Amino acid sequence: MGGESFITGKRFCIAIIFETASIMEVIDREEERKAVERMLKGEVRGIVFTGERGVGKTTLLRVARDMCERQGYTVVCYDPEGPCEALEPVITALSDKLGCEDLWDCLEKLAVTAGREDLLPEIKGLRRAGSEAMLFHVLSEALAPLRVVIAVDDMEYLDAMTSNLMQYILRRGAAMVIGALYEGACPDHVRDAIRRAEREGLIEICKLGPLEKRAVVDHLISLGYQPYEAVEMYMRTKGHPLLLTLELHGVDVEEGVEATMLRAFNALSHETKAVLQVIGVFGEWATLNELERFFPDEQIFTAVEEGGREMIVRERGEIISFTHPAWREVIDRTLVGEERRLIYRKVAHILEEMGRHYQAAVCCEVAGDRECAAENYIAAGKRAYAIYGVEDAEMCFVKAMRLSERGDVVRDAMTYLLDMYKSQGALDRAREVVEEGRGKLHGPFLHEILLLWADFLLLFSRNSEAHDILEQCLMEMPSLRRASLDLRFSTYYILLGEVDRAGEYLDRIEGALGIMYPEEVARYHRNRGILRFYRGDLRGALEEWERARDIYSELHSWSDYLHVLNNIGITLHILNRKGEAIGVFTEAENIARLINASSILADIYNNLGTIYEEMNDLDRAHDYYSMGYRIMERAGDTRGMAVSLVNLGNNSYYRGRYRMAEKFYRRAHKISKDMGFPEGMVLAHIGLAHVFMKMPGREGTVVYHLQRAMEIAQRSGNRARYAEALLQYAVYLGRRGELGRAGDLVKELSREEVDGMQSTTRILYRRALAYARMGEGDVEGARRALIEAMELAQSYGDSISIDDVEEDLGFLFHE
Repeated sequence: MGGESFITGKRFCIAIIFETASIMEVIDREEERKAVERMLKGEVRGIVFTGERGVGKTTLLRVARDMCERQGYTVVCYDPEGPCEALEPVITALSDKLGCEDLWDCLEKLAVTAGREDLLPEIKGLRRAGSEAMLFHVLSEALAPLRVVIAVDDMEYLDAMTSNLMQYILRRGAAMVIGALYEGACPDHVRDAIRRAEREGLIEICKLGPLEKRAVVDHLISLGYQPYEAVEMYMRTKGHPLLLTLELHGVDVEEGVEATMLRAFNALSHETKAVLQVIGVFGEWATLNELERFFPDEQIFTAVEEGGREMIVRERGEIISFTHPAWREVIDRTLVGEERRLIYRKVAHILEEMGRHYQAAVCCEVAGDRECAAENYIAAGKRAYAIYGVEDAEMCFVKAMRLSERGDVVRDAMTYLLDMYKSQGALDRAREVVEEGRGKLHGPFLHEILLLWADFLLLFSRNSEAHDILEQCLMEMPSLRRASLDLRFSTYYILLGEVDRAGEYLDRIEGALGIMYPEEVARYHRNRGILRFYRGDLRGALEEWERARDIYSELHSWSDYLHVLNNIGITLHILNRKGEAIGVFTEAENIARLINASSILADIYNNLGTIYEEMNDLDRAHDYYSMGYRIMERAGDTRGMAVSLVNLGNNSYYRGRYRMAEKFYRRAHKISKDMGFPEGMVLAHIGLAHVFMKMPGREGTVVYHLQRAMEIAQRSGNRARYAEALLQYAVYLGRRGELGRAGDLVKELSREEVDGMQSTTRILYRRALAYARMGEGDVEGARRALIEAMELAQSYGDSISIDDVEEDLGFLFHE
């Protein structure tokens, strides 16, 4: 691999130069050299050399590196070295050259080198919870003050995350990129990344062909060949650099590159061919230590000597490598049948011991060992997910799920996929995974996935479907796992607004926390926090959510982490700890936006809008609701669009723009009805009722919408929304003077039931109760109910509810 490297002052460069004895070292390519000059002048941010094997792509990287070095850049080796895991080459290169232990240490030292100590807090936060894009942001910010060129040989081996990193760096102008790409083995994610960068004018693609005839002939004549011999050699090789180099070393190349290489390999001794075949399975190089697990020292040394004479391999200390990447493909095709499977299986075990799980998985697949491949794909996926390499992680987990027949492996793969899709709001993709994978699961493994799927459905308001799954599990699951099921039922009843019933389930499982999975313990604290929040114990809720947050962070469960962070932000704001709340929401917003967690990001914006609305900052609230709606519209998340439209309707209503509010509510109702989202329909009907209350002569329409809201909520089993609609109806009747009818409605609910619901419903109940008490002639009871409503609204900082209570005082007491 590449030459000596170091960091000096403010100049830094990552590169790989595959050093091959080639005629390209002495014959320059003028057009390609000019392309590099254009890059150095800033006309483009990168160059990618493409072409067939042996055409000189790697040698041109050396030429480009030398040109960059003359401009003051330093070189650090970087090479994918075959299929790799997310960011593995970057981490390895930086760790080796900066003297670091891991990625995080590298980021910190890079920031210090760049004079960007201000990035250190971001790096610390990123390590706890972040995203692929946040990682790219920090790395780019650290590289930007430095003079950087990233030169990558064998770009076809780049993983998706590293491809994304290269694009990000180019767009941010943090570094220049030079690459060599063999398109014949290029995966879609690399090809797409390069094409996008070219369309955006960030890179120039140089497709290499044969060397120019006159330059080759003149060079050969300078070496002592007769003119006719030089011309004949050029015609035989057709100007192909690798063929010319081989011919200069006495190899007959009339059959073409691959045929020539195969003939040279077949001419070797059996012992040497065996060693080279093993090196090919490892990749393009192997260490003596690895080869010694297959062959005696004498055979290895003989193979290196014989292979070196034929320009196939070279020795550099402990590393034996091919002189050109094409050798690996040619030699690998000579391995067939049982011998191929045995060698690949043994190499896979060695790679697994080395922690190179992705490469091990690929070798296991070739060897036909599906379970070994699946286990290594799981390990590689977990590693990628831990550093936010979502695309690579998804690919690994899907492969593992499809390869394995073992319940525990399939369960693990599906668990990670569901968590990933939950943060992205990808309900349809999650459903496909569940339908594809559940057929391989039985017993406890099936139940675990069904419970996770129920969690997913509850998050997307598919309450009835989730309830059916929970009932199925209730009939099938053994009593030992009953606590896990009770935990999901607690979530179900929380979402329905029946927090007291949810609390009963949580109380039942409290003693079983010691035998539950960490993610279930986190869910317990999360749900317990929601209950405490609804009951007014805000500090207790914070304590529970902070416990859940720490567990989710350790598990890299970013979707759940964000939900908890969102709750913490809301609670801090209610407690008037505004500076802390802003910090929490900023962290949550960045993470959600950068990992494309669109549904969660919209929730964050909607909650921010609600907070500012309660503070009577209606313009700012409108901005947040609008951002939430645009995100949901781009993502195609109709549920999120409906919620945002309801909020925009509320905002227009509070601003006195009733016709605009009506339009928002009607759009929300249509979307909710089309997608089967009953909660959205209920909220839209309640909103329309409020609008028509402001319009004379629309009393019948008001009653229709409130009754429809009650019917839909009752039919969908959403007790909390039913209570909200019923209480709104009771208040409306009370304000019309129909105090008896208002009192009849209020009797359907008990104070105990309502006090287990959210704060706005608790305030609304006391307002409706005041009209009911007045109808009974209990004037003091009515006044006491409104005083309680006012105190609750003030404790939550709910200025809108405060205004509503003041209006009630005017209706009932003319105050």
